[in-house]
Amino acid sequence: MGVFRRRAEAKDVMTALVEAGSAADLVALYDANPVLATPAALRRLTELIRSARDRGSPGLALAYWWRREFVYQAHHVGVSAAAQELVSRIGWYSRVSRLVLLATESRAVEHLVLVTARASAKDVPFLDDRGRVLPGEARWRTAGTLAWQMSRATDSEIDDYGALVMSTIGLALAPDDEPLVSTLIAVRAGAARRCADRDGAALDWAVLAAEQHLADTMPGVAGGEVLDDLLALLERRARPGDAARAEQVTRSTVSRFVDAGNHFLGEFRRTREMIDADLGLKYYDAALRDGHDPRVLLNIGNGRRERYLLTRDPDDITRAIEAGFAAVEGLSRDDDAWPAALSNLGLAHRERFVHEGRRADIDTAIDWGQAAVDAAPDDEDRPKYLCNLADAYSARLNADPADTGSARTVSDGQVKAHGRRYLTSSPSRLRDLNLAIGHYAEAIALAGPSHPDLVAYVTNHGSAIATRAALLGVDDGAAHLDTSQREGLRLVAPDDPRRAGIAFNLGSRTGDADLLAEAATQDNAPPDVRLNAALWWADTTTDLTARVAAHRIAVDMLARLAWRGRDRDHQQAQIMTRPGVACDAAALEVAAGSAKRAIEVLEQGRALMWGQLLHLRSNLTRLAESAPSIAEGLDRLRGRLDDPTGEVPRPGMRLRLLDAWADLLAQARALPEFEGFLAPAVFDDLDLGVPGPVVVVDVSRFGCSALIVTPGPAVRALPLAVTAVEVTARARRLRVLVSDRRRTALERETERRELLDILEWLWTEIAEPVLEDLGHRGVPEGEPPRIWWCPTGPLTALPLHAAGRHSRTNTQPTDLAQTVAGRVVSSYTPTLAALTGPEPASGDCLLVGVGAPPGRPPLPAVPAELDLLGTRLPSATILSEAAATTDAVRRALVDHSWVHLACHAQQDERDAVASGVELWDRRLTVAELMGTRTAGAFAYLSACETATGAIDLADEALHLAGTLQVVGYRQVVATLWSVRDAVAAEVSDVVYGGLVPGEPRPAAARALHAAVERVRSRHPADPLLWAPFLHTGI
Repeated sequence: MGVFRRRAEAKDVMTALVEAGSAADLVALYDANPVLATPAALRRLTELIRSARDRGSPGLALAYWWRREFVYQAHHVGVSAAAQELVSRIGWYSRVSRLVLLATESRAVEHLVLVTARASAKDVPFLDDRGRVLPGEARWRTAGTLAWQMSRATDSEIDDYGALVMSTIGLALAPDDEPLVSTLIAVRAGAARRCADRDGAALDWAVLAAEQHLADTMPGVAGGEVLDDLLALLERRARPGDAARAEQVTRSTVSRFVDAGNHFLGEFRRTREMIDADLGLKYYDAALRDGHDPRVLLNIGNGRRERYLLTRDPDDITRAIEAGFAAVEGLSRDDDAWPAALSNLGLAHRERFVHEGRRADIDTAIDWGQAAVDAAPDDEDRPKYLCNLADAYSARLNADPADTGSARTVSDGQVKAHGRRYLTSSPSRLRDLNLAIGHYAEAIALAGPSHPDLVAYVTNHGSAIATRAALLGVDDGAAHLDTSQREGLRLVAPDDPRRAGIAFNLGSRTGDADLLAEAATQDNAPPDVRLNAALWWADTTTDLTARVAAHRIAVDMLARLAWRGRDRDHQQAQIMTRPGVACDAAALEVAAGSAKRAIEVLEQGRALMWGQLLHLRSNLTRLAESAPSIAEGLDRLRGRLDDPTGEVPRPGMRLRLLDAWADLLAQARALPEFEGFLAPAVFDDLDLGVPGPVVVVDVSRFGCSALIVTPGPAVRALPLAVTAVEVTARARRLRVLVSDRRRTALERETERRELLDILEWLWTEIAEPVLEDLGHRGVPEGEPPRIWWCPTGPLTALPLHAAGRHSRTNTQPTDLAQTVAGRVVSSYTPTLAALTGPEPASGDCLLVGVGAPPGRPPLPAVPAELDLLGTRLPSATILSEAAATTDAVRRALVDHSWVHLACHAQQDERDAVASGVELWDRRLTVAELMGTRTAGAFAYLSACETATGAIDLADEALHLAGTLQVVGYRQVVATLWSVRDAVAAEVSDVVYGGLVPGEPRPAAARALHAAVERVRSRHPADPLLWAPFLHTGI
């Protein structure tokens, strides 16, 4: 009985130890129970610390850590000494909390808290999981992490005060130029506000923290809510001077926000970077305190109108007009901003007319423009208003006079085709053109030779005169236009960013290759102008060297326009409007005799949205060996910049992140052997990551070729007789042939033969010449060799792996020697960089199946498929039907090296990153997966259209298979089009039968090859059943 009593007493003591509420309680407990110093007690406290950390309760973990430290010290140095040590260890925490509650002078509080926190943080031995003291640099990060975690668990006083103190420590120890300082400032402001809500004595600290947060919003605005918080705290505190302080803070903050908005909109006009426009508008929105400040509304209208010119988002121009009208209504007629408000409202209506075509808009634009000219004094702004009015009159030349409200305009081509008859058929047209010319002339006369906008007035004036001359048949107007644009070039300095635009306009119209080259090579010109000029230059000149140089610039500019700092919609738009740039550049490099350079431009200019991430990941692995802190910093910044939802961090924070990125990049490039870190790939430095060969098939309007890359690396170019037009036509026809639609029996038979024709054409024109060049001239004895295909452009939609002269009837077997599959085992890769990376670790398997999705056709074979795979993979995690939600699957992907998805999939042609797999609750999209990081070995997509990309973004690999490969899965099995449910289940069963569960590099390509051959042997003439299956990766 004594043994059991002692065990019970020990258990009671352990419970008391865990629940001790103060240092005094711990001391008294130890005095009465020396049994606390047993190894079991220390192990129990260590378990509790880890458990609390895992549950996201850092405050509780810290409390258990104090208990463990006291017990250990008491056992070695005695209760008294241990108690003194305990009090000194936790003193920093209690001292700061008391200072917050008791102080009366907020500036003195800040000084005392920072001094106390800095000293205490240096004394407190922050520990890692093994009990080792963290180095100094890691302490502020630890404090910051604890502060952030505590700020999220706002259900207790200890978490609020803990977040406050830990954020103060982090700020005291963090470097001043650290980007995450803004986050700590925000965390501290929030924690202080919650502490003040619990206890009014903390109001001083809350006001102090809010003021610091507001000051930090100058480089990073989070909106007017920060100012709102500070004003609410000042109103609540209500000390003498607080009301005046609130008014002063409001006035100065609004002024700062407007200045910042002006700055970023100015940058946007110079660089055409969307992030600058977004920043400017966010600052203006923050400055609009009561919603009625007419000058701020005027700025908002301008900003939205200018952004509309780039985005063509109807919401932008609608809100620009609404803000402009509100500004006009809010300003008095004697306000010096009155003419500007009138003119800018006219500009917004004119832009909407130009892009949407409603006659009422251009008529309204002229009315507002005339009102602005009438109201403007004879000062330096009057020429601008005259030019704006003249632009509106010129634009009305394209208005349909019969328009009664519908969106109808007359194109420039129609205007020029009808000439004099077009002008004279409506007297108002000639009058409008004459008025425009007169207003331009008046603007030029008033502006004077030093006016910054004189060049625009001169070129627009010449253009209007040229148009009138051409339409009246006086002459073709070219001489007038040449004269005005050349005068514009004379007026701008060689380094003026506007010069490139004028040179491009004149060069593209006259075919002057020298002017186009000047525009393309002007370093400080906007990237979109340089890109367009480079493409025109390449098409204008006949000199191969110049065409190569032009396309190198074009690829570089396209990479800039699609850089990770831009929002994802803008990236897609830039790439979609300029397809094939990299492929054309590669074809010209091949023509110039440089196959290596052809590979380099393809790697730089294709898969832009993936390539930057892949390039960074592979380079970081190497950098981490030499400079782990720099590599860690870049990886952390990459995660912040590449948000999985496509949304961006708050603008000011984004600027800090970009600045920090540039700083770390410079540090990395200063290291020996890292001078070219993250620079475009150099062929001789490529590491294929596979035994090869990799066949990059370049499809271009300048010619097609197979670039055969072998380990070394080495590359040779094999010319192909096929044309880009032929490839595009067959890719589009294949989309029709494999689409899900009703067909008659005759139509099905006709299309089956047509699909076999496409596979034979692929064999004759591309696959057979490549295999012959590689020496694969028949069915090999033993195991067939492997080959990796890297198609480009529209060829990415065609099944090279299934090419061949296949039997036309299911009763006659195919001669395998006349097929790709008979000679080699095929895999795909979107880029060479996608084949590189660390070897994946072995791990668990995840099986996901949705056979009866709500609102979608059922997939009857899915339950049986999961059951069969569950038998083959007994340790697998299974998420099926209602358990297979988007959130559950995303969380599980991170922890499993193998994943199998059996469900519907959908390719979105209009928005590629909206493609994905249909789970129980909704679609898991490519955009959501882009921010996921895994170390996966193998993914099997037993779904339809999982390797099909949008035609307009063919080179981006924005489909589910490409996404999973980029986020970390080294091998992916996917399909090009819909497959029968039963066939999909059979193929997956055979594939898994040939694999070893959980191995880091499964032989998936060979297993899929065998599974598809099994289906093809039974249905040799029905490629719809077996041709869509493909393997991508190592």
